[in-house]
Amino acid sequence: MLIKIEQNISFNYKAFESLLKKSKFVNEVYIGVNNKKLNEIILKLIIKYCYYLKSIAFNFEQINQRLIEEFGLKFGQKLSEITFKTTSNGVEKHKKVLRLCPNIIAFIDGYVTNLSVFVGNNSVLVPKLSKIGLRLESQDFDYIENFAKTYGNSLKSVLFEACLGVDDIETNVLMKQIVYLKSLEKLDIMLEFSANSNQEFIENLKSIALNCNQLKQLYFFVAETNPSLDCQIFNCLPFFKNLNLLELSLNKDNEESNEISCQSLKELKLLTHLKVESPVMNDIFFKDIDKYLPQLKRLDITVDNFIITDKAMTSLSKLMNLKSIKIKCPENIFEI
Repeated sequence: MLIKIEQNISFNYKAFESLLKKSKFVNEVYIGVNNKKLNEIILKLIIKYCYYLKSIAFNFEQINQRLIEEFGLKFGQKLSEITFKTTSNGVEKHKKVLRLCPNIIAFIDGYVTNLSVFVGNNSVLVPKLSKIGLRLESQDFDYIENFAKTYGNSLKSVLFEACLGVDDIETNVLMKQIVYLKSLEKLDIMLEFSANSNQEFIENLKSIALNCNQLKQLYFFVAETNPSLDCQIFNCLPFFKNLNLLELSLNKDNEESNEISCQSLKELKLLTHLKVESPVMNDIFFKDIDKYLPQLKRLDITVDNFIITDKAMTSLSKLMNLKSIKIKCPENIFEI
């Protein structure tokens, strides 16, 4: 059972206490409140009335040490999922929480916004980590190498989002370290890239494909200013041979993306779900899609300027395993 309290909800102490008393099997709690006094009240009630808690989203930054220790004493060994957003003032508090909860395997419903919270240069606070979302700032790159090597054989799912201010050098540092995450099954990358030379980025992407060969799901969004990068990224995709799901967002200002074809994906023999966002798309992409991707079950296309003819529709109609198709333009949505 899940209990969720958002920031804009007025809090009734007695009603919440009554709910916890009656709901003995609560195992998930999401508290989106940013009020010190209220958070302490809520946490005390959770400690008092919950017995089966396995997952929590909570801001421990303003909680006193004694209450954190009480929380850890009751739930530390049971807790498997957690999320929090922290500032530099909350790092030590959240490290304390993690030390008390050694069986955490996933950071849920959001991002860790400060990598130093759970990995230092010489220590690891979450040894069983298998799933996480990371919003990276420049200071986090001091820890990214240790992160990648520490979790290379255990991490199954990761989202990397680079914040504003992360430069191309740091982006390529990240790409090089992803190579060490050899157990990854799901990779979500959201980056900005502005370099005139893309060679290092593309080589790093190929290395990820070749070394992270357990990858089954790839979500890829790169905002960049070099229009040739989209085509180069697309031409790297055949190296990800074990993908069954691919989501790709191409540069919104890139008119060259109308040259992209599904023929480039013909080596992805296991691909069943494909989603592409592109500024321009035409028959070139869909031509002979039934020959190159006959195993497709779901196809989702979002495009600003869309030209499709009967020839392309004929190819689409030959996808015998297709269960869902959605083609969305600014003014029209074609869905089956």
